[in-house]
This record gives sequence, C-alpha cells and structure tokens, in this order.
Amino acid sequence: VLDRTWRVVDINDFALNHLAVSRAEAIGATLWSLAPGLIGTDCETHYRLAMESRTVEEFVGPSAAHQGRWLEVRIFPVPEGLAVHLRDITDRVQLESKLRERERLLSAIFGQANAGFAQVDLEGRFELVNGAYCTITGYSREELLGLRMQDITHPDDLAGNLELLKEALGGKNSFTIEKRYVRPDGAIVWVNNSVT
Repeated sequence: VLDRTWRVVDINDFALNHLAVSRAEAIGATLWSLAPGLIGTDCETHYRLAMESRTVEEFVGPSAAHQGRWLEVRIFPVPEGLAVHLRDITDRVQLESKLRERERLLSAIFGQANAGFAQVDLEGRFELVNGAYCTITGYSREELLGLRMQDITHPDDLAGNLELLKEALGGKNSFTIEKRYVRPDGAIVWVNNSVT
C-alpha cells in the first residue's frame, strides 16, 4: 500500500521478495526508490494515472526488479493512496509465447502444404482452410469460411459422411472416406478425405 506521496505504508512478503528488500527497508521508502526501473515507462504512467484520477489501473508488464520476469499489476485507489496487487505471470507469458510460435509454425506448414487441409467446428462449419483445399473445392477461402462441410458435399455421399463424423466426434477412431465435393460451377471432384 502506497500513501499519496508514493511511500510504502504496508507490504506483503511476496512484494518484499520480489523487490529483494526487507520490511524495514521498504516501509517509508518511495515506490520509485524501490523500483527505479519503473521510471519513464508505461508502468509509471499507469501508477500516476491511478493516483491522479483515482481509477483502477490494470496492466501486464516486465518486472522492474527482475530481468525476464513478467507481472500482472492491479492498482486500486484507497483512502490513504494506492493498493497495488502484483502477480508473477512469467510462466503464463512464456507458455503463451511458445504457443504463438507453434501456431506460426503450424500456420506456415498448413498454408504451404500441397494437400488440402481444413478445420471445421462441431457443426461442420469451416474454421480454417488452406490454399490447396480451396483449389480442390473451387471455393475461395472467404466463401468456405461462410459454409459448412455439408454444403459442399455431394448429396449422395452426405449421409455416410455424417455418420462417420458423428462416430469420430463421439470419441471413436478417425476415418478416411472417398467422397465427392460439388464445386460452385456444379462440377464434381472426388477426394480421399482423412478426418481426425
């Protein structure tokens, strides 16, 4: 807890450990002397805005005390000044970064593959398609994203396809089926469709 002159009036063990100071060193010291890395950053802007406008400020940012650590910060106005809640979210930030990198890699593989790939939701609505899938079906990406798999499957193949899809969604094995798609111009294209 900070008073209106930015001095610490109360602090918990997490914040003491994070700042690597003792309680005696922290109480009465200013936020800026304990975390000089905040000065001149967006974090400082959030603190000052909370103090001046008496609004709650929330943000995620790099730790000013520990290189490579990330904090989720919530700043609440209280009568004596500000209450600051810190949560170390470094593990989450690193995991999200790894996931974004994997998504970029998967997207590159997906987009460059010579085979057609598509992802549909539980209703059969297209969520992702690659260029090869568009070429096979004759639809643009934008057109497919407004359709369901059922909309482009040949009517004579639909019932069997839906039954296999229902079984797969129920936790049974993946399946492969030869089926026909109907292109926008009415032409028929046969595909070997592997579904997981």
